[in-house]
Amino acid sequence: MSTAVAPPLTTMVPSSSQQQQQTNTPDSTSTTTTTTEDFLYNRLRQEALETLQDEPELSNLLHQTVLAPGVKSFEDAVAATVCYRLLLSNNAKDPSCNIFCAHSLLQMLKQAFDCQTEEYLFEMGHSMAQAVRGDALAVLDRDPACDTLLEVILFMKGFSALVCHRAARQKWIMSLSSSKTRKKRSMTALFLQSQASAVFGVDIHPAATMGAGILLDHGTGIVIGETAHVGNGCTLLHGVTLGGTGKQTGDRHPKVGHHVLIGAGTSILGNIQIGNAAKIGAGSIVLKSIPAGATAVGAPAKIIGHALEANPASTMDEGLDQVGLLHKSMSSITLATGALSVSSSNNSVDGVSSIQEEEEGKETTDGEEKETKPKSAPESKQKAKFDKKEDDSNPSLESKALSSVCVCPFRDYSKLDEIAPRGTVTICSLFDALRKRGEPNPLSKFQVQSTFFHLDVRNVGHVSWNHFVEHLAEALQRAASESWSDDEIATVVHELKNLPEAKRPVKR
Repeated sequence: MSTAVAPPLTTMVPSSSQQQQQTNTPDSTSTTTTTTEDFLYNRLRQEALETLQDEPELSNLLHQTVLAPGVKSFEDAVAATVCYRLLLSNNAKDPSCNIFCAHSLLQMLKQAFDCQTEEYLFEMGHSMAQAVRGDALAVLDRDPACDTLLEVILFMKGFSALVCHRAARQKWIMSLSSSKTRKKRSMTALFLQSQASAVFGVDIHPAATMGAGILLDHGTGIVIGETAHVGNGCTLLHGVTLGGTGKQTGDRHPKVGHHVLIGAGTSILGNIQIGNAAKIGAGSIVLKSIPAGATAVGAPAKIIGHALEANPASTMDEGLDQVGLLHKSMSSITLATGALSVSSSNNSVDGVSSIQEEEEGKETTDGEEKETKPKSAPESKQKAKFDKKEDDSNPSLESKALSSVCVCPFRDYSKLDEIAPRGTVTICSLFDALRKRGEPNPLSKFQVQSTFFHLDVRNVGHVSWNHFVEHLAEALQRAASESWSDDEIATVVHELKNLPEAKRPVKR
């Protein structure tokens, strides 16, 4: 199957090549001139002129950044401002304190912006100009404290740190490409990383991969390691760490999907995956992969539910109010005690399932679910049945499971497969079904687990066949859209729906 294109960035504007006419004017240090279509530059310049009129004390700052001679485009303004902030913080205006040539730094930033055709220098498919424009719009869209584009360019540390990273990454890649051993490290790239860390408080390794439209809110204390990936449209708050777990080398840092929200003070450690549109609560320590669309919080982080919004990074639900909490799970009791054997699973498992299904207003017949009409005073009847279990002199394992906290069996699906009822779809049967239909581009184990996470709404480690075929397409679109296109997903779903009963991917 062909590889599907990554989710589009909702805040992306037309590329700079579409918004600007490329010319070589001898009287300008930039290779771009603006047109009326470059609305970002027009807006930025207008805001700068209004600020100059209202607050003339900022004249020196504005005339050395956004309104500096030679600034003809949005990219020119960003380059001039970042260069000014880096050099000002290091007293490089004093020739005796120069640590980097101001002209060389400015030209390096402009050249990085001008790379519009060298695709090997693109970051997640975006040129630096495209990515930076998306970053600026992301700040305006998501930061309630920011009202003007001028604020973003002049004062937002996270935005400026991303500009430095994108320029440093180009130098890093060019250095590797020019080396026969592909091990040559760019000292200029490391210098930019070091200066951005010192000036803006954000430490991003030049080799890290950052998507477009990213918001580093506040920015202070963010650390992103060498082999980390951050997808399009993500939001990271202050104090976030995407780090390794020790001294090992190689691919050792997290891979964050698109439109992910990561709360303040969160540490995500190791070569693990955070699926698209996931939410991580503030102060969490994430040591295991989190599926797409899930919400996790805690130290160590535990999955508590599904994100109710399609784009958590944009809605900025830092209080985790928009979360569909998971139903209570058997997994913590079953897997901790091992008391439920495969031979006795029919009685004990069905006992728990029947109570859980009654709480959901459903009934189960031969592994198939159907909606039932609400009964009179359903809450009191459910409570009576629940209390009856709790009041037993010898409380059963099922009652302990129901009184336990919500625990997601995402990491225990293979163990829960052993006690799943026959005729239901489990993680093992789903893995076999999807992997066989994925050639030559099979889904990863993480993608299959994420798909099952969205299917297993009862949080018990198995789903009925009817529920499986009804919701498979939606689950695949959330968990596997980066590998399979919509047409390919539809084909797989159609094939599985029409399988004869004897060949269905269910537990035998």
